[in-house]
Amino acid sequence: MYNFLLKHGQKIFFGLGVLVIIAMWLGISSGVEEFNSVQEAVNSNPSEKFKLYETTMFDTGLRLTIWLLILAIVALVLFGLYHVATNFKSSRKGLIYFAILAVIAIIAYNSVDVDNISPTIKYAMSKFAKDNGPITPSNYRVIVGGITTALALLVANAGAFALGEIRNFFK
Repeated sequence: MYNFLLKHGQKIFFGLGVLVIIAMWLGISSGVEEFNSVQEAVNSNPSEKFKLYETTMFDTGLRLTIWLLILAIVALVLFGLYHVATNFKSSRKGLIYFAILAVIAIIAYNSVDVDNISPTIKYAMSKFAKDNGPITPSNYRVIVGGITTALALLVANAGAFALGEIRNFFK
């Protein structure tokens, strides 16, 4: 199965992508007349703008795209686990880096002080809460921890790049 997908996987998923595009095009083209009539009604009466958001002509394509994304993510995880299980010796370095990343993320998550939030962030959180519900302290920790982890990786990447260029210069 692995060798088959290695050889033909890109063609299969490209074909699935083309089928999703065709299905989306068919869904959109079948709903264009209805959407245009709603657009004309909204142009004559702007207070009915909300009706534009009730269209269903994109639903088929969006659902298929989401399922294709889910399938790709599942395949990525399963084949990654398969590779780690079958080639553990060559996967050790990647697992070590993943463990380091997990440690950085855990430290960043636990270092967030939810009691000491700046007024600007509090205002943004209250504005977001009006539309989407409150941001819990746990959610806030995940957001700030994720940003901190991303910044730590950015600094590490820039440092590695600079050191590599310096090393290549003196080689």
